[in-house]
Amino acid sequence: EPLKVEWNYSFIDGLRRFQGSFQMRCMLLVLDEGLDVAVFTSISAVISQLAETVGAAAKEGKDKGKIPRSDLLKHVDKFFKPRTGKGGSGNLRTPEQLSELSVDLLYDEQAGTWGVTGNDVEVKHLFGEGKEGVRSNLVEKIAKHHLIERLRFIHDILRRVEWYRTDAANLTSAKTLFSCLRRVDPDKPADQVDSLVREVMRRDRALSADELRNRLLRIACKRTTPASDERVIQATTPKSAALISGEAKARRLVICLRAC
Repeated sequence: EPLKVEWNYSFIDGLRRFQGSFQMRCMLLVLDEGLDVAVFTSISAVISQLAETVGAAAKEGKDKGKIPRSDLLKHVDKFFKPRTGKGGSGNLRTPEQLSELSVDLLYDEQAGTWGVTGNDVEVKHLFGEGKEGVRSNLVEKIAKHHLIERLRFIHDILRRVEWYRTDAANLTSAKTLFSCLRRVDPDKPADQVDSLVREVMRRDRALSADELRNRLLRIACKRTTPASDERVIQATTPKSAALISGEAKARRLVICLRAC
């Protein structure tokens, strides 16, 4: 038993020592129950898919296993564009995020250990693990962007639910969540939306705002429709006071007409 305690302490201490790494921070969050392991797994899967995509492009080039440095971010940008066929994650990267990746690639070149030169990039080294499980600056930043986009997606869902919740007790039903998800992410197939709702709650349950937030934070959910899409912007823009007042009057009018 003392050996188990000592091992656990050493393990946690090691994670904290290297929490500058995105992977180590995620693992600490998983152990503290602030992040579900499925979220960490989904982020790792995206990195692996991207590595395979870039690696396939490198195999087609003149230098096997290498890709021109000028082409690397083009492949990254293409990978994260809205999905139009096989592959890709559907999480669009902004010009600012791509600019950040360019800076991280420069840091990786200066480090001299990630296979990055002024002309080309060794894909296996760039997307592999270094000493003590450390990843390149580029891979770390891609993972951070993915997690940030996930949090923004959850924030949009919660805003939509808050603005359009009709339950007097401030509870959200599965039906309401399904409807909000369809508006916030209109390109996501209905069966995927339904599956996401079932991960969050049973059909006969209703959750408080805090319960809904905590459950969304613990599952692996990602946006399919780009946040810049006009439909998403409309869905996440609050109703004006005049519109709310007009809708209330319209509902009262309908009730009166039905009563006549």
